Amino acid sequence: MYKAVAFDFFGVIQNDQYTVWLSNHGFKKQGEFSDLSIEMKDFYEGLSKLSRIPAIEIKAEFDKPQHLDEAVIKIIKKIREKYKTALASNSNSDYLIEMLQRNKLDDLFDEVIISGEVGYSKPSAEFFEYLLKKLDLLPSQVVFIDDTPQNVVSAEALGIKSIGFTDALALKDDLIGLGLKF
Repeated sequence: MYKAVAFDFFGVIQNDQYTVWLSNHGFKKQGEFSDLSIEMKDFYEGLSKLSRIPAIEIKAEFDKPQHLDEAVIKIIKKIREKYKTALASNSNSDYLIEMLQRNKLDDLFDEVIISGEVGYSKPSAEFFEYLLKKLDLLPSQVVFIDDTPQNVVSAEALGIKSIGFTDALALKDDLIGLGLKF
């Protein structure tokens, strides 16, 4: 049945710095704050214009060490023993690849799909079609995990079984509930 599990990075494997930053400064990921450029320099400048906080201060906040969810990483390692794994993230490529390497997570995934590299971002159908093509699997053979509801809905619309991430314990229960053995 299922042959691969694809994970979002920010908000699933690692806390989402952007969501944390927005919350810390009293903003929400809505409107102009959801439409910023994915290139980090442009991102910081755009965020600075919207928030009136200097870009250098924003970058310093984003550069602080972030929390990896070790329980999710443990789940990925167990899943990887029996299923293909993929990372499917909306991010700047250089930024995310450096984070994966720094945290020694780059070997956890058979495929790494980063919107900044492929030219499509979630929740577009093109992003998920690209993911399926890279995995060489049908939608019914893939489970997708993301913390953003519209990404989950978009993947589901293409026939990809999707899980809205809340925490590692619920994720483990959801995966077992789908019949995955790990």
